[in-house]
Amino acid sequence: PTTATIGAGRILWVAEDADGFYSVWGFDADWAATAITRPVPTLGMAWPYGLLSNEGDAIYLLDASDNVVDALAYGTGTASQSWQGSSVPYKYAGYGDGQVLYRKLAQSTGLPVPDTDTAADWAQDGADPINGRKLRYPGWDLEELFFPAEITATANITLAVAPEGTLDVVSQTIASAQHTLLIEAYTLKSVPLYEAINARIQAGVAVTILLESGPAGGGIDDTEKWIVEQLYPTATIYFIGATAPRYAYQHAKFILVDDDLALVSTDNFGESSMPSDRKDNGTMGHRGFVAVTDSPGVIARLADIFRRDCDPARHLDVAVYDGSFSPDTPLPEPDWTTYTAPFADPLATTADHITVLHAPENTLRDQDALLGLLGSAGNGDQIAVMQMAEPFTWTVGAGDAGLNPRLQALVAASWAGAQVRVLLDAYYDDPLAANGNTAACLRLNAIAAQESLNLACRLANVTGLGIHAKVFLVSKGGERWVHLGSINGGENSNKRNREVALQFCSSGAYNRMLQVFDYDWERGHGPMVHRVHLPLVMRDYFGPADYPLISEVFINPDGDETKEEWIEIYNPGDTTGIAGWTLGDAIDTGDYKDGRYAFPGGAQLAHDQVIVAAACATSFSTSYGKNPDYEWTNCDAAVPDLTPAGSWDGFGMAMGNTSDEAMLLNGSGVRVDSAAWGGASRAGVTPFTDFEAPFSSGASLKRYPPDTDRDDCSRDFYTSYSPSPGVVAGN
Repeated sequence: PTTATIGAGRILWVAEDADGFYSVWGFDADWAATAITRPVPTLGMAWPYGLLSNEGDAIYLLDASDNVVDALAYGTGTASQSWQGSSVPYKYAGYGDGQVLYRKLAQSTGLPVPDTDTAADWAQDGADPINGRKLRYPGWDLEELFFPAEITATANITLAVAPEGTLDVVSQTIASAQHTLLIEAYTLKSVPLYEAINARIQAGVAVTILLESGPAGGGIDDTEKWIVEQLYPTATIYFIGATAPRYAYQHAKFILVDDDLALVSTDNFGESSMPSDRKDNGTMGHRGFVAVTDSPGVIARLADIFRRDCDPARHLDVAVYDGSFSPDTPLPEPDWTTYTAPFADPLATTADHITVLHAPENTLRDQDALLGLLGSAGNGDQIAVMQMAEPFTWTVGAGDAGLNPRLQALVAASWAGAQVRVLLDAYYDDPLAANGNTAACLRLNAIAAQESLNLACRLANVTGLGIHAKVFLVSKGGERWVHLGSINGGENSNKRNREVALQFCSSGAYNRMLQVFDYDWERGHGPMVHRVHLPLVMRDYFGPADYPLISEVFINPDGDETKEEWIEIYNPGDTTGIAGWTLGDAIDTGDYKDGRYAFPGGAQLAHDQVIVAAACATSFSTSYGKNPDYEWTNCDAAVPDLTPAGSWDGFGMAMGNTSDEAMLLNGSGVRVDSAAWGGASRAGVTPFTDFEAPFSSGASLKRYPPDTDRDDCSRDFYTSYSPSPGVVAGN
């Protein structure tokens, strides 16, 4: 409209439908094409159908004379004016529709960065791992919650250690409520905590609970359903995320008591982290921590988060519980004795300079917050990390920009002279996963060895159910810092979940938590290293091979099998020239519908090197975000080709889904290695037969250990439902 204005430093929102906008964003647009119930001025024109393409488009801001003031090109779109270079990536890899593109906000001001008419201005800039590579979804209060809450006043802190000390502290905190009790949690599965909550309800306390509607691993379990049903309708209980979710998960774990106390936990409110058995004979559970504080600033920020998250009037993803559960009564919990429980007593101490951090708004700042704290560590400082999950890579195929910035900050701190110790969970970790805790430890320890850094990584499960903590401890000069909360080390936790953490300066809390860390560190182990307390007896032992091996075969892709198959080769031996060697599925020259393909001149395999030969490099790159080392159907001129080593009738290579083989032959045509599946013994090996034909779609045949060759594929290989081309266990 001709009367529309925008003030300096202001943000205007223009929507197609004012009513629909309000229901997901939680506030009114400034202008809309249509407005039925919301008090929003209309544009006086219809919103063009399909204005913004989901694949890509260009958007222009024009002045009253139709001159281009600004432009945005995203996805497959291009802009002819006020834009330079490539478009803003859309969609962010690994995440679905509905993403919001927005300009980078300066960490110091919260305002958009200066305009350069390029993708680098936008928070989805793929080359910037800190201020770029961001996600945003409707309903986030990003601008309002952009800055962490910084509280400089000294406050009291009570610290409890899981599993042995947390139930008492959480129960006592709940029991102190006189007027209101607010709980925002991922899950609520502790019957003793239910009893504590119910007792406060009977005393007249108003209780409001917000829970995740779809926890990972099967959803809401029967114990939580029983607790919710018992509390209903005397407590007001909401579930978040079932419809139009703002967050991937509501994963924060905090409790607010009146206006007096705030409790923040690394762990969920359930038996796994807060066991109810007696502790004098031991216990079992997750390793974690709980902090309780009387800081007014902490209480105010967490109350603001709760108010925004638990707001069914403004957000479609919040629904009140309607009494529909009918679960069985939970069984009594056992008396665990696995772990000796040396840290049962809570610690009362004080903290200075408390920061409230929360995802998805402000956890990845490097001028302050966690990354800023790690970035300030230098020579003589010490960092101890205890994490449930800390993958080395966040986005595969994105180069350095796709690496985990938290681990990169730890490596940088070590380069600056700090001692860095990282203790990761061993209980939930899959040691064969390409991007799990074991893989991260191997990478960190390899960097430490190569660069001569004071950096070490171990895995541990001291308390029986692994590490569930999300903790960083930093000794910097005369300061002792603690970072404690719900934030895991994965990209989803930092960019897509609702998470909460406290970061504070406290010698008392630091020393207690370091004592726990050291206790677990001494009982941990290196990656792929496990303590053995019995005499070592080995049967049918095969030492590592000293020649190249076929380590993985992608047999039955979901898509076009002629283009998406691939074969991985690993060399546990010395550097070997493979020019003129052939790879194929023809046992004999002339085998119909089989073939062999030769490696080009100069090809070689270094010790411990892994290479991948794919049918089509273009298809492989689309699936895995990187090119193979070779291809055999000449799809991409930039990728070296394996050339046909024959031209007989029916020549070609396509893996049979019922029975076939992949063979690696030297320059004289002598078999170096082969992998076979289905059918009878052939190609010098016993085939892998532990599958129902056809071979599982999307799975691969993977060798383990990758350096062992018994010529018996039924023992050397297994079916992997997580194909990992270019990566072998321990490499």
